[in-house]
Amino acid sequence: MKKFVLAFTLLFVFAPAILAQNWWQVNSLRLDSIPNKVLFHAAGDYSLDVATGTISGFAHKSEAGFQVRKNRYLLNVSTDLKYQKLEMSSQVVREKYLLIEGALIYDLLPYLHAEVGAVWEKDDQQFIDQRLVVYTGLNVELFSSPMWGLNVMTAFGEQRQVYVVSPDVHVDWVGYAQQNFRIALHPKIIFTEKFIYVRELGDDSSYRNMLRLQTIFRFTPHFSALIRHETKYEQKPLFPSIEKLNHFQSIGLRFEI
Repeated sequence: MKKFVLAFTLLFVFAPAILAQNWWQVNSLRLDSIPNKVLFHAAGDYSLDVATGTISGFAHKSEAGFQVRKNRYLLNVSTDLKYQKLEMSSQVVREKYLLIEGALIYDLLPYLHAEVGAVWEKDDQQFIDQRLVVYTGLNVELFSSPMWGLNVMTAFGEQRQVYVVSPDVHVDWVGYAQQNFRIALHPKIIFTEKFIYVRELGDDSSYRNMLRLQTIFRFTPHFSALIRHETKYEQKPLFPSIEKLNHFQSIGLRFEI
């Protein structure tokens, strides 16, 4: 009992300092220790993905992103590039997936911030030449501590989509939701979960979602290993023969500054 009380007391005393080390994940109004200057953080991943379930194959995947904070403002930019070699209908095909997203965040309250952002993607597997979603919404931190955190964002925006087979631009209003969870299983082992849901609001409405489960093993402040499981679902692909559900298992390395 005494050990538990001591551990809880130390956690309470040093929580602001621990949170400040990961300032890009924390609402600035909850911290007094963030200096009045521009802060910068960047990270890059490389992983080997193996697709299972409705498709089979492997992919080389790289992700990179950076965050810049100035007082209440946070700029978050990330990219995702995947080169896939897949076996579909007994044929080997090579396809690419590219995602670029950016968001500008302003902290309104210690547990609430406003967000405007854009997500652009190109997906050879789904015959999507380009899909752009521009959104604005609110993000609520349901809980945040040095050990774990949970936040939910709901947003509304516009989607513009062009398929490879046609130059026509399909425009729809969309509802956008995102949920993030993290927990420190150990000071050097962190588990994260991310779920994204997008619903088209037009006459021919459809939805898509993505679930990512990831465990990070931190060896040094700048070097980590990771394992990841990711599931993507597209309710109404362009052609009935295109797979709706795909699973990816990954193992890789992360570098950050």
